[in-house]
Amino acid sequence: MYTVKDFPNRDALQDYLNGVILGQPLAAPVLGLDGLTFAVTPQGGSKITVTFSDADGAGLLPQQVLSQITAASTQALDGKVALRNYGYTNSKNPQLAVVQIGAVVDAAGTANALLGFPATQQTVAEISTSAIEAIVFNSSNATYTVITHA
Repeated sequence: MYTVKDFPNRDALQDYLNGVILGQPLAAPVLGLDGLTFAVTPQGGSKITVTFSDADGAGLLPQQVLSQITAASTQALDGKVALRNYGYTNSKNPQLAVVQIGAVVDAAGTANALLGFPATQQTVAEISTSAIEAIVFNSSNATYTVITHA
């Protein structure tokens, strides 16, 4: 069985090949995060659970979500969790991304649904080169297509 995926640019393709875990595009602001948790275990580290704070209920902008994650982890997740915008949506709606190889997003995070992450545990793992059938650059629209097999 083959899988075909299209990517709007090289950055999106690279993240896919590196197994980056992406949430869905975030609303601006993200409402309802106050008191909810997001848990990540960096490669070789201990699980870090972040509890979001939005005391006035006005919602958190995507950059504020990321700032709370890096601040609560005392910078341990700095550079391992990031915001990505590949052109799928406008710049006000980036996606939260866990980018460190081997990092695990815990299914128990109560904020996972609002951040667009699956309800199951996810691990950042590179796509095996033996699974790649082709990577095609589409010059007419400057996009990439990857064909993989199971």
